[in-house]
Parts: sequence; structure tokens; C-alpha cells
Amino acid sequence: MGFIGGSLVLENEFTSDDKKDAYYLIDGLKYDLEIQNNDEGVVENMKVEIIFNVYSSREDRLLRQNLIEARTYERIINRSEIDTLSLSDYYIYCKGFIINDLEENIRFKLSLFETSDEIPSEYSEYCTLTDHI
Repeated sequence: MGFIGGSLVLENEFTSDDKKDAYYLIDGLKYDLEIQNNDEGVVENMKVEIIFNVYSSREDRLLRQNLIEARTYERIINRSEIDTLSLSDYYIYCKGFIINDLEENIRFKLSLFETSDEIPSEYSEYCTLTDHI
């Protein structure tokens, strides 16, 4: 599973390095145990780092070449969830964060400083992620 969607270089304008069909793939999960003491006892949570690698295209992903960037997102889960969550759950969890990041990058490139400013429709493909199974 992966996503096909935008990948933007942080420059003031759109360039040929900006992609609408980059390929996002979870390439790693890192788990760290977090133990907290509270009034109800000891709580054991896991901090999960979800590492996405972004390739120029699906073909490049298959060949593991032309890596554009790596992105990391975090999720806190109960220790008991570690065996019940699948990669699909992590994709679903991160999708909204990735889209938000892409929208912020588009706003930066277009000098839209208010989050309420509508992104012009001609740039919407850059912040769309299509599930790829």
C-alpha cells in the first residue's frame, strides 16, 4: 500500500521539481516505550515513529531509486495495540497530516498567509493523495 500524490520543494514558486504523482511508502516504524506514573498506576504507551519515503514515481519506488524525501510522523498508542494495528491503520492515520503539510507548502508558494484562503483549483492535485493498494 502507498499513496500517489504531491511532493513540493520549498521554494517561493512552483518548479519542475514539484510533483503531482510522487509515491509515498511507509518504509519504517520505530517503537519507543513510554512509561508514566499517575494516580491510577503505571501507564505504558508506545510512541510510534512512522517513516515515509517519497519517491518520484511508483516505478522509482519499486526500484528504490530517486528518493525525494523522507517524512516522519508520530502516534502514541497503548502498548496493547501494538499487535492489533496494521500498516493500513498507520496510512489512514497519517494521510490527513500529509495533506495538511502539502496544503501549507502550497500556501507558502502562493503567498496565501491566511489558512482560510482557498487554494486555487489548479493546484489541488498537489495536495491530493490517492490510495494505492
